[in-house]
Amino acid sequence: MADEKLNIYQRMHAVMRDVAYIRKDGRMAHSGGNYTFVSHDAVMAKVRPALLRHGIVVTSSAIEHECNGNRTEMTCAVRFTSTDDPSDYIIVNGVGYGIDKQDKGPGKAMSYATKYAILKALALETGDDPENDAIDYDATPQPTPQQLAADAKQRAMDGLKRAQSDTGTSWDAIKKHAGRATADMDATEIDALAEWVREHAPKPADVGDINAADNTDTARLLVEIAGLRAKLPALSHDGDYVQLLRQATGIREIADAGAVGNMSIGDLTRVRDELAKHAAKGAAA
Repeated sequence: MADEKLNIYQRMHAVMRDVAYIRKDGRMAHSGGNYTFVSHDAVMAKVRPALLRHGIVVTSSAIEHECNGNRTEMTCAVRFTSTDDPSDYIIVNGVGYGIDKQDKGPGKAMSYATKYAILKALALETGDDPENDAIDYDATPQPTPQQLAADAKQRAMDGLKRAQSDTGTSWDAIKKHAGRATADMDATEIDALAEWVREHAPKPADVGDINAADNTDTARLLVEIAGLRAKLPALSHDGDYVQLLRQATGIREIADAGAVGNMSIGDLTRVRDELAKHAAKGAAA
């Protein structure tokens, strides 16, 4: 049983008399060669009985840490407190490094720091034994949550653009369905919008669809546009035709010729009129 008259230094001195040496229990194969080391568990298993016997409680608190790539650097305050007088204690700081590809870096760093603070405070002999789990240090900064969110949003926007291009859905229709700008949406919302474009947006009409359609203003304009384009060999290439569509409607996001199938009557009228101008110029020449 601990002597209540002993102060913390006398109690630690008693522990030092009881524990003088800790045998290395671990072996590590590393690129620089093989070596042995004393593990955190081996230290605690050796000193804990003596700490209990002489009335000392050991606690460890992280006072600062930094994550650099896959390595965590941590400074811990290891406190040795008398069980009979909580105001009687000493603090030994320990510094540790933990390298891990997942989320164990902080735990490794704290164990390393605590182990060496105990070893040095009790002047225990072990030799130089830095722990290492054979994971090479990578100083590449890890992406921040903000960077990850921005990357996810960019991928979602790329998917939305592909959906718009594949279906020929007009950007006006997409914006109308969304109800707000994509700049105000997150990646999940943009992904949902792309899914709507693929599954619910009307598909672009082809010539067969036009001929089978009811005699509506939209169908009539589509027929006129198809006829005018057929008279303009310079617009037979889709790239040139897309440029005309963008110029006529002011919609810079138009990606292919099929976009006319989803245009409003106003935009179709502007496309028809622009084609008519080109046809008139061709006839005059």
